[in-house]
Amino acid sequence: MENDRRASNKRYYTKNCQKLNARNLAIKRQNWDAYLSINKEQSRRLYAELRKKAIAALGGCCVRCEYSADIRALQIDHIAGGGKKDRLKFSSQWSFHKHIIENGGQDRYQCLCANCNAIKRMELMEHPPGRKRKPAVNQPKKSAMCPVLAHD
Repeated sequence: MENDRRASNKRYYTKNCQKLNARNLAIKRQNWDAYLSINKEQSRRLYAELRKKAIAALGGCCVRCEYSADIRALQIDHIAGGGKKDRLKFSSQWSFHKHIIENGGQDRYQCLCANCNAIKRMELMEHPPGRKRKPAVNQPKKSAMCPVLAHD
């Protein structure tokens, strides 16, 4: 009986899918602001819960200083560096966090607070390279700035 209903619903949808999609879109457009605000709030809440679970899977506190007072200050760090290459494997932050929840850290990820992560990046020179500076066009020469060097 239920299989008959599913088959009937599927036939109805395939026959009338354009009409149903147009009707649903019209309803969304009528209440577009409300739809966006509800969708944005739900998305924000779900992402916060997913991030919380991922950080909990990595221990829930900073591995260096054991900070755990505020989850917003905790970050997921790649132990061996190479985070950019690793992030390209995932389509989004959602899939990255789901991967951590399902597989754990696998000795590739650790939880660090923002301070410890910044210190680690500076110690291991992991910080991304800055933009190449272009020389200024009308910059005075060093000798003109320092009269001691001008006499040498």
